[in-house]
Amino acid sequence: MDDFLHGSSNLQEAQEVRQDLNALLQRGQMRLRKWRTNSPELLATIPEDLRETEPLKIGTNFELGCPKALGLFVATPQPITTKPTKRIIASQTAKVFDVLGWFAPITVKAKHLLQLLWKSGISWDEVIPSDLHAVWIRWNSELPAVNKFPMSRKLVEKQATVQQIQFHVFSDASRIAYGAVVHARYLHRDSTVTISLLTAKTRIAPIKELSIPRLELCAAKLLAQLISTTAVDLAVPSSNLFSWCDSTAVLGWLRNPPPKGSVFVLNRVFATTDLLPASKWRYVATDVNPADLASRGVFPQELTEKELWWKGPPRLSESLVSWPIRTDIGDPPIDEDTPKPAPILTVIVANHPDSGGQSRHSSSSPAPVPTSPTRECRGQEMKAKL
Repeated sequence: MDDFLHGSSNLQEAQEVRQDLNALLQRGQMRLRKWRTNSPELLATIPEDLRETEPLKIGTNFELGCPKALGLFVATPQPITTKPTKRIIASQTAKVFDVLGWFAPITVKAKHLLQLLWKSGISWDEVIPSDLHAVWIRWNSELPAVNKFPMSRKLVEKQATVQQIQFHVFSDASRIAYGAVVHARYLHRDSTVTISLLTAKTRIAPIKELSIPRLELCAAKLLAQLISTTAVDLAVPSSNLFSWCDSTAVLGWLRNPPPKGSVFVLNRVFATTDLLPASKWRYVATDVNPADLASRGVFPQELTEKELWWKGPPRLSESLVSWPIRTDIGDPPIDEDTPKPAPILTVIVANHPDSGGQSRHSSSSPAPVPTSPTRECRGQEMKAKL
């Protein structure tokens, strides 16, 4: 039996959930224990022998070793007193718990640093190079700032007044990484709009270098996978899904798949459009694309000041009819691995007037001889003379 975690909008709803859970488990002769809540009123209705001895702390700054529910906290690595090595950096980076990807631009920074260490070929316990040492010291010293950043437990405060929910998901790629981020747009009955960061996902770019259009295509596929599962989990219809990309090359591929493109491109184009049709894709400028932060990575202190990451582009707060739609996407680019057309070989067979229709090169059947354009011209001249 695992733990159960639930949040309620008010005390009455929380009491009803508790009663329903108790009634359901009583059918199996099971009794729920270790009750913890941040509501003193609700806690007063629970017998003391069924309570957890340590109170539940939600909405406060957590430190390592504090009580937690299902591991929901961001573990702040302890300050490093020794010289950092690849082993220490890998250990400290793994302690950041960010299941929803809210701090994806921060973790990308650390993951890219680990990739650089692997490419450098240093051992696990060897001191890292000085240029990477400065990056790591800044990242690790600024990481506690994320626990001081206020985040609402609710995606939207005025849930009862919500008229429509839309998901806007953005993708981007760089030489460092590629990623996708989802923002929820809530339209209220009074025509006001609330924007909330929902989730994000990133991937480090492979060591074998790919072109930027190919990395952007990988980001588009990641976007489609992320939004498809998120929309199903939260029961948002496909008509309320909007995907944004700043790569005209990717938009061209999605709208007009190259008939003779490379396997790499075609596989990812079809995998993306199977989950999210090309009609759902729109163009967004790079400077207002929140996924740009996830693809390049930022330091912790910088992320807390990036309104673009937490609230999305300012245009999301405007009316839907005011959003521009770029139509000059053009034809998709030619991928570097697109099969080249095979050269055309021309065969010239010259018949001698005294050979009885037989080729002058053979007494039985003509023997095809591939010729270059120069040889073809010479053959035509010889045929004219004959």
